[in-house]
Amino acid sequence: MTDFKRFARRRRKTKALLLVPGHQDQSSILKMVKPKDGEVRMPKGKAQLAGVEVDLISAWIQQGAEDDTPADAKKHYDPDHPPIYFRPPVVTSLDYSPDGNCWRWLAFTKSSFMNKTGRSFPAV
Repeated sequence: MTDFKRFARRRRKTKALLLVPGHQDQSSILKMVKPKDGEVRMPKGKAQLAGVEVDLISAWIQQGAEDDTPADAKKHYDPDHPPIYFRPPVVTSLDYSPDGNCWRWLAFTKSSFMNKTGRSFPAV
């Protein structure tokens, strides 16, 4: 649940809405987090939410379920919009081929290769 728009749209298989702002009874997310026969569907593989957490989700839905994600948390990177570094990135991994003809490094979210001629190209 990191993208509000994806979270709020209709499910493909069931056609159900996880979230209907202002309507707890129509928001299937509550059915998933509330225990039924001692079992919960969400969070999958984790301990069930505390009652106060379920109440908080219920209140948020009843109050209109607004997307209050901070603007700076919505930044997304892609090949056309790469991250802008304000200082040199930390190289977290460095590797080379056994024959020494190719180098690979990983910095932040970017992985690159360089051959012995100095030609650099992004990793796939």
